[in-house]
Amino acid sequence: MIKKLLTCLLILIFISCQEQSSKSQTETSHKDSKIDSITVMKTETLDQVVLIEPSRELSKEEIQSLFTKKIKDQLGINYGIWKAYVYNDHEGEHYAVFTEHFLKTNEKEESLYDSIRAFNLIYRDKQFKINYTTNDFKKEGEESIWFWTKYSEFSDLDKDGLIDPLVIYGSSGQDMYNDGRVKILIYYKGKKIGIRHQNSEMDDERYTTVDKEFYMLPFKIQHVVKQKMQMMTEKGHAYFPGGWKKEMALGATHMGGGNQTKYSDEIEAIDGYTPDNNKFYLNYLVVNQLQKMKKALADQNKVELSKFIDFPTKDYLFVKRDEELNKLIEAQNGYLTRQVFIEKSTILSEKSHPSLYQLFQHLDLNALKDSYTVDKTVEIPGDNCDYIYSIYLNENKLSISYGINTGRDVEEEEACGEYNIFLYFTLEGDRLIYDRSDMAG
Repeated sequence: MIKKLLTCLLILIFISCQEQSSKSQTETSHKDSKIDSITVMKTETLDQVVLIEPSRELSKEEIQSLFTKKIKDQLGINYGIWKAYVYNDHEGEHYAVFTEHFLKTNEKEESLYDSIRAFNLIYRDKQFKINYTTNDFKKEGEESIWFWTKYSEFSDLDKDGLIDPLVIYGSSGQDMYNDGRVKILIYYKGKKIGIRHQNSEMDDERYTTVDKEFYMLPFKIQHVVKQKMQMMTEKGHAYFPGGWKKEMALGATHMGGGNQTKYSDEIEAIDGYTPDNNKFYLNYLVVNQLQKMKKALADQNKVELSKFIDFPTKDYLFVKRDEELNKLIEAQNGYLTRQVFIEKSTILSEKSHPSLYQLFQHLDLNALKDSYTVDKTVEIPGDNCDYIYSIYLNENKLSISYGINTGRDVEEEEACGEYNIFLYFTLEGDRLIYDRSDMAG
């Protein structure tokens, strides 16, 4: 009975400490999007999380009113305006205008385009000024090229108060998407960073190139781009080379095309290994990160533990929730900032079974260097419960689980209040980043 009460108490503590937030995203247009961007504002005391409104799609009437013939002539807008969006950040009021040059209508009554041009404008002193433009045209053998506005996005992804535009477009060939191109452009702090992909049903003709600067972007931006790549795959709009998630986690700059994968020169060797000379290089990276987490947790080192979290966040890994912290989080619209985590939080110090601390004590992390899973069931003399610990690696996704089961020789069913806690992480470059938590039982 006491064991059951203790188990219930553990579950309540876990629920109070771990708020769930859904990471799944669906392919939606900006007009339907309800997702807010957030930014962190520095004050003399603590960071302040301020909500920034997302971009808004302009109506046809607004486009006609804002972009008169005179304005279009001044800006050099010569193609038809497909869609336009307005957004505000700390630099001011911006407009993103997507234009496409009509070519013809095919036998299916579908409009085909041969050239595209996007304008990023800022509105100051009652006039539009061009920040930059994006241009391309259909290549030989392609039928059409157009902006993929359902994938494009204008949000403050790294939460610094500036919108990080993602402009995505593609082309179609004789076999529609199967032999078309995809281009993903990220505009970050004045730089254009690209991912370029050629679709093909033939493995040797399908390839992807990634600017090495992509891997220097903040984790959140990389994560969102990869989510969009996954959506393209699921919807049949892109066919990336096999194992692209794992390769990009290792900093791949060229994948597919029948050639050996090339990696960014920013990738560091781990124990003398690189992606080129060891197929388990990613495992070595994960083990390196887990060993750092183990030490930081044992030392209660909040600076080191903060490196595993993408701030600001609504998931409170490592943190003990108390009244003072709850008030600080509430004041930040429900977000925990890195500064509050380091200066005001208390790290969970639970060392009894089952716990993350005990998982690190009982699992051999080095076993992951040439394997994708490690697990162990801990049986304690005189204890009717079994404590189950495991780590599982799938490409660049890592799951950690710990839980409790009733021992095999115990007659009372579920005498130990059976449950499992799951922690999910993503490896990006040389960082293991916490995604979310879950509970079963």
